Amino acid sequence: MTIEPPAYANGSMAGAMSRMILTVMAAMAQLEREIMLERQREGIARRLWDQALKDLCAPNAEGVLTVNSSLAAVPVYQAFGFVPAGPIQSAHGISFLPMHIRHS
Repeated sequence: MTIEPPAYANGSMAGAMSRMILTVMAAMAQLEREIMLERQREGIARRLWDQALKDLCAPNAEGVLTVNSSLAAVPVYQAFGFVPAGPIQSAHGISFLPMHIRHS
């Protein structure tokens, strides 16, 4: 499966990035439904993540991707190479840890 990033609509990088993230999430959800248990632990998610990171960071000259990780998801993001980008924060009753990853 190839995930193609959407073209910038009306010059809106934020809108294009949002659509790209939703596209990646939808593709990963579809794959999760399709991959059988015996196909797990073969690095499929890692390859998908590596491609998504490459695509998401490509338009950014700095090559940085930032997320606000739920506290429960911090180990998952760390496994993908994210590091904390600040202290734990709370907004609207939800705690999260800002994290980022640099892609070269």
